[in-house]
Amino acid sequence: LKKAHEIIREKIFTYLNQEIPYQITQETVGWRIQADNSLCIEQRLSCARKSQKAILIGRSGEVLRTIAMASERDLAKVFQRKVQVQLRVARRLHAFDQDGTIRVLIIIKTPTD
Repeated sequence: LKKAHEIIREKIFTYLNQEIPYQITQETVGWRIQADNSLCIEQRLSCARKSQKAILIGRSGEVLRTIAMASERDLAKVFQRKVQVQLRVARRLHAFDQDGTIRVLIIIKTPTD
């Protein structure tokens, strides 16, 4: 599934511009072989801001659907079977680096005398 992760990431970079792809993290939620022998891959895409989420989804889900369909075409060639890509978008409460470390530093000020 590493190849699936790479191909979906490539499509995110292809269909989104500027810094937004760098702010998106991917998580493979699961995969399964369907009754018709097709492969179903489910990924969760997370972003830090509401505005990034809206851009990733696009008007009426158009951008997300385009990323999924382009990924399905390439993955079908790799796995030699029909592939269904299910992408879900979530908003993170914390901004994490790809290795999972928190990038957001919360500073708590204490009252001074």
